Amino acid sequence: MNAADKGGGGKPKKKPDSSAIKGEDVSLSETFSQPVSGGWEWNLHTDKMVWSNRFLDIIERPSKKEKPTIKALLDMVVPDDRDMVAKRMEKARLKKGQLRVEFRILKEDGNVKRIRLRGEALQDKDGKPEKVVGLIQEMTSQMIANEEVRKSEQRHSFHMQRMPLGSIEWDMDFNVVEWNPAAERIFGFSKEEAMGKNAMELIVPSSETLHVDGIWDSLVAKRGGEISVNKNVTREGRTIICEWNNTPLIGLDGEVTGVASLVQDVTERETARVALKESEERYRLLVELCPVAIAAHCDGRIVYVNPACVSMFGSRDQSSLLGRPVLDFVAPEYRAMVEVRMRDMLAKGMRVPATEQKFIREDGSLVDVEVVAAPFTYNGKPSVMVVFSDISHSKAAERELRKANDFLQNLMDTMPNPVFYKNTKGIYTGCNTAFEKFMSRTRDQIVGRSVYELNSREVADTYHAMDEELFKGGGVQIYEHREKLNDGSHRNVIFNKACFYEPDGAVGGIVGVILDITDRKKVEMELREAKEAAERASKAKTTFLSSISHEVRTPLNSIIGFANLLGSDSSSPLSHHQMDFVFRIQNSGENLLELFDEILDLSRIESGKMEITTEKVDCCEAALSALSTVSEMASKAGIRLMGPEIMGEVFVQADLSRLTQVLVNLLSNGIKYNKSGGKVTLSYRTTGDGLVRITVEDTGPGVAPDKMKMLFEPFDRLGVEGLNVKGSGVGLTIVKKLVHMMQGVVEVDSSPGAGSRFHVILPLVEDVAQPIKKAQEQTRVEKGPVSRILIVEDNEDNLELMKLLLEKHTTYEVIASSQAPEALEVARVQQPSLILMDIGLPGMDGYEALRLLGGFKETRNIPVMAVSAHTLPQDIKKGLAAGFVRYLTKPVTAKTFIKEIEEVLENHRAPAES
Repeated sequence: MNAADKGGGGKPKKKPDSSAIKGEDVSLSETFSQPVSGGWEWNLHTDKMVWSNRFLDIIERPSKKEKPTIKALLDMVVPDDRDMVAKRMEKARLKKGQLRVEFRILKEDGNVKRIRLRGEALQDKDGKPEKVVGLIQEMTSQMIANEEVRKSEQRHSFHMQRMPLGSIEWDMDFNVVEWNPAAERIFGFSKEEAMGKNAMELIVPSSETLHVDGIWDSLVAKRGGEISVNKNVTREGRTIICEWNNTPLIGLDGEVTGVASLVQDVTERETARVALKESEERYRLLVELCPVAIAAHCDGRIVYVNPACVSMFGSRDQSSLLGRPVLDFVAPEYRAMVEVRMRDMLAKGMRVPATEQKFIREDGSLVDVEVVAAPFTYNGKPSVMVVFSDISHSKAAERELRKANDFLQNLMDTMPNPVFYKNTKGIYTGCNTAFEKFMSRTRDQIVGRSVYELNSREVADTYHAMDEELFKGGGVQIYEHREKLNDGSHRNVIFNKACFYEPDGAVGGIVGVILDITDRKKVEMELREAKEAAERASKAKTTFLSSISHEVRTPLNSIIGFANLLGSDSSSPLSHHQMDFVFRIQNSGENLLELFDEILDLSRIESGKMEITTEKVDCCEAALSALSTVSEMASKAGIRLMGPEIMGEVFVQADLSRLTQVLVNLLSNGIKYNKSGGKVTLSYRTTGDGLVRITVEDTGPGVAPDKMKMLFEPFDRLGVEGLNVKGSGVGLTIVKKLVHMMQGVVEVDSSPGAGSRFHVILPLVEDVAQPIKKAQEQTRVEKGPVSRILIVEDNEDNLELMKLLLEKHTTYEVIASSQAPEALEVARVQQPSLILMDIGLPGMDGYEALRLLGGFKETRNIPVMAVSAHTLPQDIKKGLAAGFVRYLTKPVTAKTFIKEIEEVLENHRAPAES
């Protein structure tokens, strides 16, 4: 016997404190009295233990073989349980509760034995843990079985009380013998009310009696009935639907002793199931009758189509589509996109928004569709439901509408004038590019906004008032307004607005066109100011010349008169020297008088007071008259005069006296500025294009090119003032102006040492038949559109010649400019049909002007024709490469000139008309 079991023989051991074993289900003191238990003690300071003989018997170890220690005990424990036992022992050592642990130990023969260890920590006088005492008990088969039964009953009771399902046990008479809290909640009967009651009376309604009887008989006979769904009634009389899971209870003899049932209230589920079934039927019918195509596909193959889908694809029936790859019906250019959408739907479980694509029908034709798709589950697999409608008609209408809108927008954008349109609320709904520029905003910044959002309050109020007036009165509204733009500048504009209407006749909004007249107003003002200034100067000059003429003519009359008297007084003859003095006085007076006559003629021409009466004039008559006038002057100067050849009657439209004056001035010029023994020739000829060219040619020194521009300037004698040549310097000026007044033009060809050739070009007066023919042609031409032609020429003679040739045709409206910068502004404002451009313009030349014209939106499409005296092949090639549509070289005949212009206008008019 172990020392722990002896009453003496050694130091007596302290008995366990009875308080240490209280609180156990079975107290340690009771266990000591049981033969199956053995005692043990664990010294917490030394880790040594004391084991009783019974302890040793239970662990089946000899008393002297093992030293009783914690380590020795743990070494006996099966390795799988060792860590758990160590933790429990350590917990008891720290006095953290009672020790109660079941584990397995290895016997010496290698078999396993199951034991239970119990214990309690004891304290010393200071209250510190001193030792742990306890009992060891062998777990016999019956004890284990009883324990398991007890645990099973506890678990069963626990689950019965806490399970969410109703648990009911019935005896063979169908009476309640068990009723858990869940059953109370389902049926409303407490356990006390339900116990012993028959099911038929308690919870089965009369309508379900036969059905429930059948289920009970099947259970008792072990023929089924395990699962059923039927109606039941609650304590309050409410009918509910319950799902029953029934199990027959079998006795030791194999016979049924009762039935255990699990029940749950499935009223809501069944109601939902019935509703779902009805809903599914409704939706199935809806899908079948739906005019929109619906299809479903799983694993990329079609699993369902409705009749509308069959019709859209032109298939025979639904079965002909089932199982086919869905991508076979997608147009090739959309397949990659559709595959991505399908992957996204299935991977992310999200629906995709409506998209437009094309499907392929059975006959291979394409159909425009709008597709909406969403993922769903079909037979447990991720699938896709597709709804698509035929939008072929709407797409076709949309394309036509877009085409029309694009055409209208492009048409508006090509217009140089700003165009806008607004709805009845004053919100801009569209505009063209010119309006964007006018507003200094983009289209996106304009559309969708009102005038109050885009303009100052003052301007917006004006616009709004005018719009309201137009809405009320209708029709067309035109008004001029000085506009302050967003950049702070001011522009003079004319608004042209009108209402547009909806199909039902209601006003839809306003469309407006803005005409920017700022440049035109500026040009008009400048022209008006220039005209007023010129009129003032002309009036002052006329007043001055009239006054000075009167003051000069009076003494000249006396001087010349008395000189004549002196020279003709036979009563007192003068000496040779005195007669020479009188001749000089008389000649100087006459020259001075001639000078004043010319100045007065020039003044009357410039002031518009010179009267010209054109008539049919015989060129021969005018030529002979002029030659006769200057013949004496030529004879004194030793110059030969050559008259025209006899060529028949040639008539021009002119004023006879003024034409004679012109020829006299030209002939006298040729005589005065000629070399000794030279000659002056007067000739005339028809040009074949309705004109007559009268030429006065001399053999004088000629005119240098740098002085040609000053040839017709008044009082400029081109540096011959120091020579012994009389003249005022206004003769050629008068020639040019008189010829222009007779609708003619003057040209000059001259070079140093080669003499000069002055050409007077006037309209030919033809016979009776010819004018009739011309009139017919003119009538035919006038039926066409009037073309505005801008001439840019710094040489007045050339300018006047071209104007004369063009103005003979009533289909041409001629405007002119002598400088390129001015011509650019005129072109932008007037927008002519054709521009005739001189190359050698002063300052900005023709090439630079052409480049700038191409940079302005208003002028970039206007054809420009070069008219130049630069006639070398490389000059012509350079001009055409620069962008001139034609390159005419001076001099150009009237016939060629008009022909080239007509061809250019026709070529550029044809695209616009088409």
